[in-house]
Amino acid sequence: MGGDKNTGLGAYSMGASAGAAITGSSNTAIGYNSMLEAQGAVANNTAVGATALQNITTGGGNVMIGACVGYGVVGGAGNVYIGDKAGLANTSGNDNVFIGKCAGCDSTASCCLIIGNGTCDIITGAFNTCLLYTSDAAD
Repeated sequence: MGGDKNTGLGAYSMGASAGAAITGSSNTAIGYNSMLEAQGAVANNTAVGATALQNITTGGGNVMIGACVGYGVVGGAGNVYIGDKAGLANTSGNDNVFIGKCAGCDSTASCCLIIGNGTCDIITGAFNTCLLYTSDAAD
């Protein structure tokens, strides 16, 4: 692991993927596979939970807390996702706040506030606010 002030705790965390070379700084990854694909100038990210922010390669300034949270984020920046699988498929959205189990799971938007379990999954535009609770019988 290169860069400055980077911390990885957990099997395969913080750029453990083959060939990863981190030059960015101030990243924290705690949990199995958290920030696994981190490389290059990724900076100022916090990922706590198994597979949290696993696929990030270029994003920065993200805070992810929960299992599988922000899993699909590759280049997004300035996001805060809290809750199991929150923001799961949002690969490049910026400046989002998703709170709740699977909040914004399928959203590809930027600049959105989504609070609630399984809430507003199909938002694709920007500057949306969604505060709901939905329940899936499979949960």
